[in-house]
Amino acid sequence: MVSYEEAYADKVHEQNPQAEVLTVAYDSRHEPWTTEDLVWVCNTIFGRIYEFPCNTSDFKVRKTLLEDEKILRFQRSHPRMYYTITDRNLMKVDKYRVAIQSLITTRAKVESGHIPDDKMADAFATQAIINSLK
Repeated sequence: MVSYEEAYADKVHEQNPQAEVLTVAYDSRHEPWTTEDLVWVCNTIFGRIYEFPCNTSDFKVRKTLLEDEKILRFQRSHPRMYYTITDRNLMKVDKYRVAIQSLITTRAKVESGHIPDDKMADAFATQAIINSLK
């Protein structure tokens, strides 16, 4: 199967044989988190963020959660997601929690083969978030 990038490069070369198409080469790639691990991390975080007194800053909550090695690895891999799901005011709103759950559901569909590739997964995830935020 030809990747999207290869097909695009071929198309560019057909239109302009002298064109140079650059590709991205990553120094390292991590394995995607499994659905099981994502569910564990999210459920643990959702369960613990409200254990703190209301006047505790989100910074303190986040720092305390990072004492768990698995949560720390998640934060390092997905910092933006970590800061979103540890925002206690945001996570009190059902539609935002549903959006996070939709992302995890999409990941489960990729793992099970119901979504065939990363491009389709991105499209499904985007649509799931849009639907949950309506």
